[in-house]
Amino acid sequence: MKTIVVADGKKHFLDKACTILEQEGYDVVAAENGHEAMQKASEKKAALILADYLMPEKSGLGLVFEMRQRGDQTPVVIMAESPLVTMENVTKSGANGLLKKPLDEKHLVTTVKKILAS
Repeated sequence: MKTIVVADGKKHFLDKACTILEQEGYDVVAAENGHEAMQKASEKKAALILADYLMPEKSGLGLVFEMRQRGDQTPVVIMAESPLVTMENVTKSGANGLLKKPLDEKHLVTTVKKILAS
């Protein structure tokens, strides 16, 4: 079973993403900020991290930047509400994908499966 860390400072979004992924059979670990997400991903040997673009302590892109600086290539998908955040922005920063909020259940599952398969 693959472990996915989901990081979001807003409990509503965090709970929704965790519930959807648990229903798909993944081991899901919740984190409330980027710092906590990095720590849990390392401890649990996460296969994927879903990180909100804007979070307390460390943003999603800050998390990606720090991980890549350390040589950690764990896939990271950024979740964002802002229409100004584009796939081009996040992939230039080292992230592996972008999910727009509010999360679409089918798109979330499809994106996760695609990234975990690559």
